Amino acid sequence: MLPIAVVIATRPRPNLLIKHALPAVEAQQRKPDVIVVVSDERPFSDVEQDMLRRLTPSVKVVFGQNQNSQGAAGTWNTGFSILRELYKDCYVAIIDDDDHWHADHLGSCEATSRNGPADVVLSGINVFQDNTILARNIPENISANDFLTGNPGWQGSNTFIRLSTALRIGGYTDGLISCNDRDFAIRALELGDLDIQYTRRITVDWQINHSPDALSAVGSEQKLKGSAQFLKLHGRKMSLVQQEQFFRRMESLFGLNKSTIEQTVQGM
Repeated sequence: MLPIAVVIATRPRPNLLIKHALPAVEAQQRKPDVIVVVSDERPFSDVEQDMLRRLTPSVKVVFGQNQNSQGAAGTWNTGFSILRELYKDCYVAIIDDDDHWHADHLGSCEATSRNGPADVVLSGINVFQDNTILARNIPENISANDFLTGNPGWQGSNTFIRLSTALRIGGYTDGLISCNDRDFAIRALELGDLDIQYTRRITVDWQINHSPDALSAVGSEQKLKGSAQFLKLHGRKMSLVQQEQFFRRMESLFGLNKSTIEQTVQGM
């Protein structure tokens, strides 16, 4: 049985950690072996660290500071680097600071991993906005092509992956502002040899547009730049039909039209 480590990337936003992510981790029936909380823009103060540790008295908490480019990708990669110092290998379970896990999330992922051989385990997700479920995504038999035009259900908060596998993929793309999940999934699936298992159960609640500074905020500058970066990285892999699907999704979900995204790509 591999250890299970939880990685939380945050700006930091202690209020969201207190309200959402840390209580969800503490409530797990299968407790993780460690929680790594990595702050992006500034280090946690000693007072903040003490306050946050009190929320998870049953699990060791390690704090870190992003050592890469600012953003979620660099912050997650810093978490991987911290774990390399702690374990030869482990499962990494990511949760965003404003998301929620059901109490059986880690236990379900561990059981589905068949006690360790699986590279990745994906669970189902409730997509929430303003306390309303917009979608129930239960991934199964995903392919790299699926992620060129959208996301069938591999988000940050349902990522359960061997540390060695995450490092073989190359971690997250440093400096990529958004679409990190889709970029990571494409590169993972393009390897062609990963053992991916599916719980086929919803154990994650993902909050879309939870706050104005969220990467998924409608019409945000960060979402525009991230989408343009993603198109620059993977646009050549898309058919004309897939390109149109990509642009339609960006406009319907995030209010970003094709010409605006293409102009941003040209300016890169």
